[in-house]
Amino acid sequence: FLVLEALDLIDNSDHYFNDKILIDFLDGFMGDKVLLNEHLINKMDSYSNRLKRIIIEYFSNNCVDYEEVKLKVLYYLSTSEDKELLIASIKYFGKVFDDMALIYIVDKLNAEDWELRAVSAKVLGQYKNEDIKQELFEALRDENYFVRYNSVFSYIGMEDEKVLKDSIDKIKDRFARHMLIYAMQSRGIISFQEYSNILEPVVENYTVVLNPLVEEVAHNDN
Repeated sequence: FLVLEALDLIDNSDHYFNDKILIDFLDGFMGDKVLLNEHLINKMDSYSNRLKRIIIEYFSNNCVDYEEVKLKVLYYLSTSEDKELLIASIKYFGKVFDDMALIYIVDKLNAEDWELRAVSAKVLGQYKNEDIKQELFEALRDENYFVRYNSVFSYIGMEDEKVLKDSIDKIKDRFARHMLIYAMQSRGIISFQEYSNILEPVVENYTVVLNPLVEEVAHNDN
């Protein structure tokens, strides 16, 4: 397989090769992809974390769902400490569903790194069950805007509209509440007029604005 020889040379080279070019190179392979995938799986452990990530992105793009591939990506998700490799592994399970990955993705929803939390929140929206729903609801209070944003849109995608409306007044965290209202209006669950009426005009000495990100910046600047 010339493609494998090329990957070996690239992985051991001091020269930089653009990640997207490498992913496109694999995506565009015109030969026997089943055989290619088998060889990639067999050699993955010998590659650098960067090349492992690129191969996982290729698997994601092509929804390669062989059991051997899922187990290999699950292994990296559960054992790796490389952030980019973890992100690629989490995203893979947003394309190729496997309940075995859930415990590790939920764990990353509580990771110290906000990017891991944010991508986990987005992917968990693909797995609709009560435990995941509760985890996403709790993540609405995350300190990071992007984590809250991904969490709320994943959460409202699996919750009943009446429950969502009833929960507005039960949420005490200011930013979590406003993010929920914003997401509900964005998805047409409530009208823009309802959205405006629900928000309090002035709280804690600053004016409420309609975009939660702008609101957060305004709050942090005070």
